[in-house]
Amino acid sequence: ILGPVFSAALAGAAVGSLLAGYIADMLGRRPVILACCGLMCLPSLYIAFSSSLLELICLRAVVGLGVGGLTPVLISLASEHVSSRH
Repeated sequence: ILGPVFSAALAGAAVGSLLAGYIADMLGRRPVILACCGLMCLPSLYIAFSSSLLELICLRAVVGLGVGGLTPVLISLASEHVSSRH
């Protein structure tokens, strides 16, 4: 019963990491970071009050979108701020 719940988060993270880089190139990193934080935080609160398994799976997928979207955007942002010596 927990397999689909965990898989939904991983599938959402995979999709989020694929899309976030392209969207960040078009809109900028700051809006994408804020949107991904929103996709992570708000559904996480709703997960605590989910009433069905399907609702839990869908919310975990949305949280996965946020987590997966933050990863490539924050890595590219951090690489710009680190000097070439390091």
